[in-house]
Amino acid sequence: FRGEQLIASHGEFLGTHLLEQGAAEPSRIYFRSVGLMDPSGSWYHIAAVKYLAKNAYGPADEFFQYALKHDAEKDKVLCNYAVLFETQGDWNRAESLYKDAITVKPGAVQPHYNLAGLYWKQSRWRDVIHEFESVLKIEPSHPDARKYLESARKKIL
Repeated sequence: FRGEQLIASHGEFLGTHLLEQGAAEPSRIYFRSVGLMDPSGSWYHIAAVKYLAKNAYGPADEFFQYALKHDAEKDKVLCNYAVLFETQGDWNRAESLYKDAITVKPGAVQPHYNLAGLYWKQSRWRDVIHEFESVLKIEPSHPDARKYLESARKKIL
């Protein structure tokens, strides 16, 4: 470990511990410091997902925005950021972010799969079918896509 990595790892641990204890605001300080130590953006993404899991949407949004500027895996950041908006019922924003993730990395399975789930909630069966078919083109042995695809096809018969 380089010194910066050790400090960043310690900051992530403290930030996570504080978040687990319900101290979302103090944990932000540690996660921000981690991001300053390692500007690759992956720490921001990790923090955003942790806040999202705790339904702390404000900090999650903040860290997703940082991650979009710095993280090399933009498709994953966009997909997880879309989950934030889907969770809050902002389906238009979620759809837009899933589509952005697909544009960034067309061969990524997760944004197609999540988009199918979003369309399912809206009973947009033709769109559901299209997205599950896209998943199966990328990953023919996907464990759930085939099962849900058949269920969606029955909905439009």
